[in-house]
Amino acid sequence: MNWRRLLRRTMLATLLVVMIATVLLTGWALWPSFRSYSIRHSVLADNGPGFWWPKSWHADFDVIQALVTTIKEERGVGMDGAQCKVNPRIVEDCAKGVKEVHCEATAVPLLIDLLQDKRQTTAARMLVVLAIGELGPKASDAVPALIAVLQDSADDVPAYRRLPIEERTKVEISQGAVLRYFTAYALGTMGEAARPAVPALEKGSSDPDSLVGELALRTLKRMDAPQKPPRAAE
Repeated sequence: MNWRRLLRRTMLATLLVVMIATVLLTGWALWPSFRSYSIRHSVLADNGPGFWWPKSWHADFDVIQALVTTIKEERGVGMDGAQCKVNPRIVEDCAKGVKEVHCEATAVPLLIDLLQDKRQTTAARMLVVLAIGELGPKASDAVPALIAVLQDSADDVPAYRRLPIEERTKVEISQGAVLRYFTAYALGTMGEAARPAVPALEKGSSDPDSLVGELALRTLKRMDAPQKPPRAAE
């Protein structure tokens, strides 16, 4: 009887150890995601750090909030040609702060959401792309969103061309061109992760804006991507 009781107790103890280990390992695996979610949620809700947060979370919250808040302050260039409100250097400095505390994994999903938010002005989306470019390869999750911008910021070009000639303004077309220029630049900082952008960059190399086309070509060369030969003159 004693050996049976001992065996039963051993099995129960082993099961308890396995359950505790499973809970600990699951918590350890999910902790980074929970941390990122908590910080992103607080930034979006503008609630400030939670009272229960470890001190190590506060630096991440501060730099990400500074970046997102700065971008959201940009209201864009108006039809009257007014200049952008936010200095791009401030956005670059905020992005550098994100890199310094190594919280790119938390910041990038917020930047992607801002980039895909059609309610944001073109000028604000320029700043988002600039921040993504500053983060470089660690923001590689943004590559699909950047490809969409490079293709769809053509939103600005067709809309511009559909306007009556007398209503067209240089302001509208220049914003779309600058957004595409920043996007090509950001893709150039991603390294191999930007390989899926090759078709969009090839198309961008013939952009109506020569600066955008040149930068798209330079990005392709940096990636050593095969380029389509120029058409023979007819």
